[in-house]
Amino acid sequence: QCDILLHVRDISHPQRVMHKDVVLTTLREAGVPESKLDACVIEVWNKIDLLPSMDYVPPEAIPVCAKDGTGMEDLLNVIDVVVCAQVGQRRTV
Repeated sequence: QCDILLHVRDISHPQRVMHKDVVLTTLREAGVPESKLDACVIEVWNKIDLLPSMDYVPPEAIPVCAKDGTGMEDLLNVIDVVVCAQVGQRRTV
């Protein structure tokens, strides 16, 4: 059981859609309910530095470059919001 799951995808890979489908199918086969997949999965698009352009990023995806740290602050903020929403509070800095 999980409260949060980071699905880190190599968004530059030509088979990225198939990879996503395999991961989601595997999670479903492992018994993860659809409601958990909808509420607890944060999709992280890694390797954005290898893309020729970022024409479209769906709202459920967080674009990052682990190599140089681009987008990590945004990712940490999203994780903070999701975790705090689950426990009913907001972190104070």
